Amino acid sequence: MTEIDLEEILRPIGDAILAREPDHLRAHVAPWISADTLFAEVESLIAEMVEDWALDADAWPSTAVLDSNPCSFEDLIDLFEREPDPAVTSDNFLLWCSIRLQADVDLELDAFADLTVVLVDDGGKPKLGYFEVRYPD
Repeated sequence: MTEIDLEEILRPIGDAILAREPDHLRAHVAPWISADTLFAEVESLIAEMVEDWALDADAWPSTAVLDSNPCSFEDLIDLFEREPDPAVTSDNFLLWCSIRLQADVDLELDAFADLTVVLVDDGGKPKLGYFEVRYPD
């Protein structure tokens, strides 16, 4: 696989989070990733942002902005906040990407969360093989 289409691969992940439908994440994550854990971590950070910014309790991101980074797997090893699953290797690494969960324009904050994700080749299909949910920059 040489060409990575971020819209095709990451958009369904972002859309599932925006729609609050963690079940729709399962088809897009590698077998060693728990879609429920991913969604729970996103939901937890959003709840923290809602509290920190004194937003309405039902505030939720409205847009997912996708981006990628040309770093190699070796370049990323030191940047990971936690140890990736041993199944993520330089052999199956495809791309380091991000999904920014943005707020509505009428809210005071720009974004609720940044997801750093690593796409891997899982049996010929690109899937999310690693993630970190981060406080937005």
